[in-house]
Amino acid sequence: MTPPTNHKTQPPGPRYLIPHLLSYFRQPLKCYQDLAIRHGQPFSVPFPLGGRMAVTGCPAHIGRIFKGGAGLYRAVDATAGVFYGENSLVSLEGEAYAHMRRLLMVPILRHPASAAGLMRDAALRAFADQAVAQRFGMLDKARAITLDVILGAVFGVLDERERLEFVEAIHGLQGSIGFFAVFVKALRRDFGPWSPWGRFVRARAKCYALIEARIAAADAAKDDADGSVLAHWVSLRDPLGGPAMTRPQIRDNLLTLLFAGHDSTAVALAWSMYWTHCEPGILITLLDELEGYAGTLDIDLLGDTPYLDAVCREALRMHPVAPGVARRLNTAMELGGFNLPAGDVVMACIDLASHDPAIYPDPHRFRPERYFERNYGHDEFLPFGGGERRCPGASLAFMETRVALATLVCKFRFKLMEKPSLKACWSHGIRRPETSVRMMLEGRS
Repeated sequence: MTPPTNHKTQPPGPRYLIPHLLSYFRQPLKCYQDLAIRHGQPFSVPFPLGGRMAVTGCPAHIGRIFKGGAGLYRAVDATAGVFYGENSLVSLEGEAYAHMRRLLMVPILRHPASAAGLMRDAALRAFADQAVAQRFGMLDKARAITLDVILGAVFGVLDERERLEFVEAIHGLQGSIGFFAVFVKALRRDFGPWSPWGRFVRARAKCYALIEARIAAADAAKDDADGSVLAHWVSLRDPLGGPAMTRPQIRDNLLTLLFAGHDSTAVALAWSMYWTHCEPGILITLLDELEGYAGTLDIDLLGDTPYLDAVCREALRMHPVAPGVARRLNTAMELGGFNLPAGDVVMACIDLASHDPAIYPDPHRFRPERYFERNYGHDEFLPFGGGERRCPGASLAFMETRVALATLVCKFRFKLMEKPSLKACWSHGIRRPETSVRMMLEGRS
């Protein structure tokens, strides 16, 4: 429901931050749905990093936000660079962002068949030693798969010692980030190795040291033959023949890829496995479509698998890792009849759009068939965001989810050991299943 045009400056909504946050973190979707019913869309809420945030799940509003252009927005959090580094794509704005994005996008899927092979092999390795009739956490397995894939894509071939060093360092970094430090700038202070921010700073320094050693080795080799992201970035040249990317730029963006590029994909894979085994009819239909792939594991046979794609899309719709896409206004913006002032934040709310019954009938039901009944626009299906700042790894993440899911259901037989209404919870700034998605391996195909 959209309010009539009234040209007020601020959409209505709750006034006080703490009561709103308590309500939101208890039940994020219900909180926003209740506010949309009470106030219409957009509504506004107090924003933890300053100002207010206009929230909307209306496709027309979302399209307006995504078409705003880079000049309309600036960084939501001016200190975001403290996480991944000031050279990370997520920390940049304007032309600097557009230029870096062009450089970073090139190698992500330069060799799609090779990348898909990495994903297939990582899925097989994750269960090579898994005992039959023994329980395991699918989320833990999914994280091992996606981290294995991103390390191979980023660095090429690593020996076992190097791989384990990176795995330990990335897990250490992931475990060091406190949830509230993401939203409360006052907590980002280093009071020593036992303080929350101190642990993060030291964990990041360990990752930096490993990454910088690999950059130096790739720079000395001057060889792009392994097809890795790092080798490609090191080989890039500017018009004068010098390096197109500095070492700090490569370092910060490699850290972003390693940290942000595997956990969200692991969550999507875990939810896909959950729903595939929660609804038996879905697994039967999926295996029927994948019959040819099951016999050979030939990646080329995954080229035309619409039901597999639909299952992965429905998992992303039902359980987006982020509630929405936020932008801080650099200049005033008109949205839904309201004149939003510069400095405020706008959010294209993935949660509201993904659970709107006018867009997705029976939205709380996992139903892949809906993607054969109609096409969904970028302002209706937006798990990777949209516009100029859409997730640059979206294609890689979606490919990884579908290849790993296809490989697992074709080569292994699983039993779901979870309740039928598994919920999501917050973890390290994203949302994941509230458990590890407990399953049991029943056999191998």
